[in-house]
Amino acid sequence: MAGTNCFTPTESAAFAAIRTRPTNEFVFAVVGSLTDVKQARALAAKYAEPVAEASMLARSDRFWRNVTRGIRIRSADGGADVEAIDAIFPWLAHDAMVHLTAPHGLEQYAGGAWGVRDVCQGPMELLLSLEHDEPAKGILRILFAQQYEKSGDWPQWFMLEPYSDVQGREAHGDIIVWPLKALCDYVEVTGDFAFLDQPIAWRREDNFEKTASADPIATHVERLIATVSQRFIPGTHLIRYGNGDWNDSLQPVDPTKRDWMASSWTVALLYEQLRRYAAILRHAGRPLGKAKELESLAAAMRKDFNRFLIRDDIVAGYGVFSPEGGLPKLLLHPCDQITGLSFSLLPMTQGIIGGIFSKEQARRHLRVIHKHLLFSDGARLMDRPIAYHGGPERIFQRAESAAFFGREIGLMYVHSHLRYAEAMSVLGEIPSAMGRSPGGQSYRGHGPASACVVAAAQRLFQQQRCGLPGPLSGERRVDARQSRRSRGRRRMAHLF
Repeated sequence: MAGTNCFTPTESAAFAAIRTRPTNEFVFAVVGSLTDVKQARALAAKYAEPVAEASMLARSDRFWRNVTRGIRIRSADGGADVEAIDAIFPWLAHDAMVHLTAPHGLEQYAGGAWGVRDVCQGPMELLLSLEHDEPAKGILRILFAQQYEKSGDWPQWFMLEPYSDVQGREAHGDIIVWPLKALCDYVEVTGDFAFLDQPIAWRREDNFEKTASADPIATHVERLIATVSQRFIPGTHLIRYGNGDWNDSLQPVDPTKRDWMASSWTVALLYEQLRRYAAILRHAGRPLGKAKELESLAAAMRKDFNRFLIRDDIVAGYGVFSPEGGLPKLLLHPCDQITGLSFSLLPMTQGIIGGIFSKEQARRHLRVIHKHLLFSDGARLMDRPIAYHGGPERIFQRAESAAFFGREIGLMYVHSHLRYAEAMSVLGEIPSAMGRSPGGQSYRGHGPASACVVAAAQRLFQQQRCGLPGPLSGERRVDARQSRRSRGRRRMAHLF
């Protein structure tokens, strides 16, 4: 063995070279402690001799069985596809936990910040689907404690304590909607209406410190909704695009478009949450006027959604309004003469999931997806990529200048395909969610079918937990029945 760092702590070299005799097996362990010499010596003694693999893995196995609830995926025919899904499910859960506990992207373990949109999606949905309700509540406490006291908005991302003063101040137009969605997810599933009364502090916008005062979650939501209402494009009930939406690559080059552009997807997402929260207020026995006010606001949004953002029976990706008034120019729509793109997946799937579409509209857009956006690799974001002009940006920033042709810059983004699977499960199109067309044609070996099944199963599992009605019924029930399982058994509250 060589390397000066191996012999004295005063040397700066940090390497070791190990030379062995000819062998077909070589095992070694690296142990130590940065703070406790006794602990380092105890670890060295423990691993001085080989340790049985089962013993080393026992603690980890217990943890992951707890995370996944020991779920196994089986089918009557025992096909290879099902075996593959069963094998990959723990890894999907593993990636979600990395994204939550060491946030910096699933492939980067160095740690980083929580993206408000990110943590409200995968981690919240996974925890609630697997009945880890206390950690989900812990996430909500952290999220609502990041809401700005004056503006009622959130940062795009923020570091956890003690580095919470490091955060992305400017947020996309949809960010403010996500904490409301996560709250609705939690309350619908658990029936924990008392959580609406839990006092949570705010964030100051000058120094990002917590305020001395705290207000109930319900008050936080009231300010959220008031802020959203102030951001409607004049003469409409459509929230402004702001700095972007879920597709991070489509940030407008022209800064004036931030105030005069609407994302159909964001409007549909907000519409869904307003209706869900109105139903929660009704079931929680809150003043009836507040629920009616939200339902009226949602109805006005749906009316303007159909008036301005749907043309020739097809929803557009975006509508660009003029200060002079009139109908907007539609982007990512068959009539779009600016971008050259005709179809956008996100507003179609969210229109189905959130119920802003009528049944007829949902079925029509399902046919559009299958004809123009569903390919062998899955459901694509758009019918073609944004045109590249050598680097200069004309309409959208990242989409027209990015050198990496992947994620949102490309067409096949697995996360958006998951929402397609969720939309198919809402419509009862489980064969489509599993990677087969309505006619029975299989996409096996191409589309991410395993992810589809997990997404579809997740929604169905949540419906069974909280007694949601059938697809597109027009109203969600918030029965939030207690699970048949002992809900206090095997929690993960130690994470928070």
